[in-house]
This record gives sequence, structure tokens and C-alpha cells, in this order.
Amino acid sequence: MTTITDFISEEQALLSKAPFNLGMAMAMSSGSGLGTIKEVVKVAQATIEGRVTFPNSTLIESLISALEAKVKENRDDVQEMLQPDPSVQSPEDLANLALNGVSKAVAAVSAKASAQEAAEYKQWLMQIAQKVAGAATEGGFLGIGGQKYSDPEKAMLQRVATALGVPYIPPA
Repeated sequence: MTTITDFISEEQALLSKAPFNLGMAMAMSSGSGLGTIKEVVKVAQATIEGRVTFPNSTLIESLISALEAKVKENRDDVQEMLQPDPSVQSPEDLANLALNGVSKAVAAVSAKASAQEAAEYKQWLMQIAQKVAGAATEGGFLGIGGQKYSDPEKAMLQRVATALGVPYIPPA
């Protein structure tokens, strides 16, 4: 059973940043104002929900526990971890940064974890992206009308699935 401590510090940083960068890129993909705020809040919730979805994954549990410990220990470390690269100037830059990080994180997990653990890690990241994308209705007015997933969100979900190497199943 693999845990976060089985990875070197650079890999730990990749694995820890991947859910947040991915979630933020997903939230920024549609630029829906108030909806984006709901989606940003959903990033942390969806990350922690990995405990419920994957209760037997020591890797996901150890990652979530390590993130929680960082929050309790030193909020400055967490803020630094969540800061995007200074080269990020647009939602597209953030998407590229997140997807590149996800690809590297998946490669690290695939190299050190079992095939099942790697598959669960990929599923967890995909679920974070899906939950963030579905956190707010897109379009409409004050939550009335609109659609659950915007076209830019669907396109981003496709890119996430590609980066994770998992089949893309369009949201209903």
C-alpha cells in the first residue's frame, strides 16, 4: 500500500498540488462570475470527498491527511502551495499548468503505486474536475435556467480525461 511518504519531495508537491490546480483550472474554464465562486469552494470539498469515494486507498487518504496537516500547521505553506506559477496570465495558462502537473503526478503514481492505486488516483482527480464543473449552473439568470455544464467546461473535462489517460464520458 502506497502513501505520500513513498514519494520524494518534488513528487509529493506534484501529487499535493494536482487536485487544487486541476480544480482551479476547471473553475476558471467557464468564467461564470458567481458560479466560479461556488466552483472554487467545491475544489476543497471534492478533494476531501475522496475519503468517502475511495475509503480503502491509503494513497488518497495519506494525501488528504498531509494536506490537512499542512493547513493546521502553517497556513503560509498552504497559501504558497496554492499560488499559481507567476507565468500564469490567463485561464488557458492555468489549464495548461494544471494538466501538465496532472500528467506528471499520474506518471509518478504509476511508477511507484500499484495499478489499482494509480487507477483510483486518476478516478479521484477526474471526480474532482467533474464535481467542480457541476457545482454551479452555467448561463441563465440567478440560478434559473442555464445548463449544468458549459461548453468550455465540457471541453476542459475532455482535456482532463486525456491528461489522466482515462476514457471521457460527457456529463449528462
